[in-house]
Amino acid sequence: MKKGFVFIETLTVLMVLVTVLLSVFLTYQSLTTNINQRETYDNIDDIYKVNILRDAVNIDLIEGEGESLVVIDEDNCQEYFEANMCDYLIEDLDAEKIYVNFDTVEEIINNPYFDQDNSLREYMKTIETSSVNAIGRDEEMYKRMIIVKFKRGEKTYYASLDI
Repeated sequence: MKKGFVFIETLTVLMVLVTVLLSVFLTYQSLTTNINQRETYDNIDDIYKVNILRDAVNIDLIEGEGESLVVIDEDNCQEYFEANMCDYLIEDLDAEKIYVNFDTVEEIINNPYFDQDNSLREYMKTIETSSVNAIGRDEEMYKRMIIVKFKRGEKTYYASLDI
């Protein structure tokens, strides 16, 4: 009789211990994810560079042409910037790609034909796209944004600003 009680008591203690360890592990995992995002998303140097790019790009020349996201890179840079600015903007600012959206961020993310890399999709999920209206409901806001992918070494960084 006593052996059965000790066995059940041991199992109970083990289950509580496993539950505590699992919750600590999940908390640690979410903290490390947040630290990585803070390091590679929207750091102040990159936001400053996005501001320079936003001022330099001719937004009037960018047309959606049925696209939800226009991609500017070194191949088509001269269509949107002055010719002598492309080298400076792309190379000196470490900008690999510049994106301008024509749909809401949610529509772009949820589009099954969205053919950009996964890191862009993950970054776009972190962009704040709703606001609370006067009666307390979330309202999806349409924000036209410029999103820039920076490449320094092996790491990829993202930053964005409203247009």
